[in-house]
Amino acid sequence: MRTKDKKWRLPSKINVAGIDYKVKRCSAKEIKRRSNCHKDDVYEVMGLCDYSSRIIYISSRLNPQEAKFTFAHELLHAVVDGVTQDDTYNDDQILHPLSRVFWGVLQEVNLVN
Repeated sequence: MRTKDKKWRLPSKINVAGIDYKVKRCSAKEIKRRSNCHKDDVYEVMGLCDYSSRIIYISSRLNPQEAKFTFAHELLHAVVDGVTQDDTYNDDQILHPLSRVFWGVLQEVNLVN
């Protein structure tokens, strides 16, 4: 059981639906390069779940709280991809609100601090 004095860290790897993913911190620029975002997109990319390489990228510019929320969001992408290959369900318009709820549940049961 986790105690409050231990600092929570992003895992270096995680298994989702039988698929092993590595978890890496890198620059937002690198994440944007790896994603299919257009160079003129105005938003900053905070994370990416790369299904083909099985890597979850988290921006190194994020503070610990933002990194944990972004990890939860990208983890949901991996979960949905593990359940269905239908991109309809793996859209950020659906997953962003779900991530907020998921993050709240993780905090409620003390899985993250």
